[in-house]
Amino acid sequence: MDARIDPRIVDIVGRMHVAKITGQTLAKESGYNASYVSEVLNGKRGSEKTIQNILDALSRLEAKQQTGEQEVRA
Repeated sequence: MDARIDPRIVDIVGRMHVAKITGQTLAKESGYNASYVSEVLNGKRGSEKTIQNILDALSRLEAKQQTGEQEVRA
């Protein structure tokens, strides 16, 4: 059994930490249940499509944060 974690999951978790995005927020943006997202991020479940959908949702949340920061600074 291969115990390595998908590097995309490592990337997601790291980016969530840096951007202070919670699993709840990511779940809501991605359209998944929070417990399911947790299982995906812990490497227990999730297809290629699911991981990509979560990555896309994370990118949208990061973009929203950056847009908000730019509006505040302007």
